[in-house]
Formats: sequence, structure tokens, C-alpha cells
Amino acid sequence: MENINIGETRGVIRKIDELGRVTLPKEFRDTLELKEKDEVEIFLLKDGFYIRKIQKLDNYRMNLKQIKKQDG
Repeated sequence: MENINIGETRGVIRKIDELGRVTLPKEFRDTLELKEKDEVEIFLLKDGFYIRKIQKLDNYRMNLKQIKKQDG
């Protein structure tokens, strides 16, 4: 996994709902320009999670990896 740039740290507390979901604060979504239907990638770390927006180039790379796996 690439190095994580944590930038300016801002903490908020959110509750997990009955389906295991957490809502990202609007300020975070605005800062990262996340819109409805955008895809995010979630990494499990030792002591938490890292979430990042999927870029179109990332989707292209993931598709290439899937094709390579299928071709053996």
C-alpha cells in the first residue's frame, strides 16, 4: 500500500447504525469532493481504517489486475 498522507487531522465522532454504516461528515465529503455514487476504497489498518476516493485511473488499474489474474 502507498504511503498515507494524513494532512490536517480533524476528528469527529459518529455512531455506527444497525447495518454497520457510518456517515462521512459533509465537511469531509466536500473537502475530498465526494459525491453520491462515488466509489471509495477502504483499507484496514492496525488501529483503524483509511478511506480514499477511487479515481478513474484506479478503476482502470483494478480492471487490468482482474484481467491479468484471469489470464493466469
